Amino acid sequence: TIRNTKGARTSLYGSVPQDAFEMLVKKLIKQLREPASWCVDTVFDELRMISEECEPKELQRFEILRNRFREVSAEMLSRCFRDAKKMIESLILFELAYINTNHPDFCDIGAVLGATFVEPLNLQAPPPPQKKP
Repeated sequence: TIRNTKGARTSLYGSVPQDAFEMLVKKLIKQLREPASWCVDTVFDELRMISEECEPKELQRFEILRNRFREVSAEMLSRCFRDAKKMIESLILFELAYINTNHPDFCDIGAVLGATFVEPLNLQAPPPPQKKP
């Protein structure tokens, strides 16, 4: 719910309180965590399967070398997986820390919203119903 949030900060586009707007945007940004994490998990699983399928046939003759090859590739993927998870969390925290309402792309949306919602509407009463003979 949006409460009455008037104070030192001005409203966004005349009718939307900026604090309420930022609260709603931050809520939406937080919802990105789960799908982003799922995406990293899915890519990791796919890359792991690809690395196992792409191993050269010559390695089958050398079991120790093949096992070491698998260990190194799995270790590298795991390290990148952890780094990707950390980066996604950092990006979400960055986005939550500051909502840039002065960005040019955002200002264009503000003009559209202002024209749509802020300007007074021309409401006219509907014409009276006509009686049928």
